[in-house]
Amino acid sequence: DQRGGVATLIAPRWALTVAHVARDTPQGHAVTIAGQSYVVARVILHPDWGTSRMDMALLQLDRPVEAVVPIPPYEQDGETGQVVTLVGRGDTGTGLTGPVTRDQRLRAATNRVERIEGDMLVFRFDAPTDENVTPLEGISGPGDSGGPALIQTADGLRLAGLSVAQSGRPKGTYGVWEFYTRVSPQLTWVREVVPPSGE
Repeated sequence: DQRGGVATLIAPRWALTVAHVARDTPQGHAVTIAGQSYVVARVILHPDWGTSRMDMALLQLDRPVEAVVPIPPYEQDGETGQVVTLVGRGDTGTGLTGPVTRDQRLRAATNRVERIEGDMLVFRFDAPTDENVTPLEGISGPGDSGGPALIQTADGLRLAGLSVAQSGRPKGTYGVWEFYTRVSPQLTWVREVVPPSGE
């Protein structure tokens, strides 16, 4: 993505994002987390990237992040019907206009998981009068690739999905369908790569 993308810290030295962003992130690339600069030490694309819709990657940082509490992956099933929080810095607009501004301010929106399609969580951008609209209804914008879909659990926020694509209508308009890579089915791979210490 020419505007960059988003990654979510899941362990002190590890962040999860989508492969179509990570493939263009070179080792040695500087990232800023809570005002501190870190360097991407390793980029690990999911082994099924390129042969399936599995759009996921891990980024290892040069040192642990101390000022931010990581958000662990969601470990359960049953995302359908749950309200999630979407976070990103991508382009913004309204459901009537689609993306119109590019100020890169961090924003959050809510949406409801409509269904699961294989390894994807599927959302619909509902208009204010639609039956399933959420209080802060929204979707991701250009530049939000890899951005998180967070589910509130009894143990705190958990990372359930990563922003991938939209289809069905003009991007960012009411009625468009949005697809997020589902995290929980890939926990075996994540745990094979990320050591238990998170270092």
